[in-house]
Amino acid sequence: DSLEKSQQYVRAITIWKNEKNNSILAQSYLSYFYFIKNKTESSIHKLQKAEENLLQIKNRNAFETELLLKIYSAHYNWLSEKEESKKALEKALEGVRIPDFKQAKITTQIHYLFDVSSFYRENKNPFEAIPFGEKALLLSIQKNGERSDETAKYYNFLGDVYTESYNPAKGNNYYQKAITIWEKLYRNNPENVDKLLTSYRNTMYVLLEYGDYESAKKINHKQNIVFFEQYKNPKNRLKTTYFHSRQMQIDCNVRMYSAMGESEKAT
Repeated sequence: DSLEKSQQYVRAITIWKNEKNNSILAQSYLSYFYFIKNKTESSIHKLQKAEENLLQIKNRNAFETELLLKIYSAHYNWLSEKEESKKALEKALEGVRIPDFKQAKITTQIHYLFDVSSFYRENKNPFEAIPFGEKALLLSIQKNGERSDETAKYYNFLGDVYTESYNPAKGNNYYQKAITIWEKLYRNNPENVDKLLTSYRNTMYVLLEYGDYESAKKINHKQNIVFFEQYKNPKNRLKTTYFHSRQMQIDCNVRMYSAMGESEKAT
């Protein structure tokens, strides 16, 4: 991170020296860098000024659009850290509505759209979260491929959102897609096991909710197999993911036994 920040600073100074006729751009970049480094009340005012200056530029080029969205992102993340989720959402929506939003890098668009979707979800509005999450997913497939870890993350997230939107069937469909990806990635990278176990848990809970006990049992069985395969080596139990994975495995077994009326096993 420090190297990246140093590179940002050097780039800002370079812009300052070379763009004598574009001091607004140079000053905006420096204000952004200053905020990332300090994150104080005074630096947020500089960031807001930089945002205002960039919005005044007509026919922004790709770099200016990218910088403007970085400034919006820094601002709404700052608000989110202050637990002002509603204001964070409002600020994020300002950025996604700029006419040149699609001029930004695809990676920037993906992360920005996902953030908007997440803020809607935090504000208990999963229905509004769906279109932004779907756009992030489609761009991720375009950028990263259908079978990437990031794409699986968005499938899993949308599984949550659709479930919270009273559409468990579609939620389950998205969980299954995330599982398919993570099962393949898990074979080559055991570090993804916690993500896979999380998807198993989410899918099992949805299946139990609408009474498909047989399918839920199959998912629960898969979860147990993957868990014990990953953590049969005592060294793996020292990893930070172990306790979370173990808690999920216990919770799922308890819920499965309870749903099947096997109270003794559940306890």
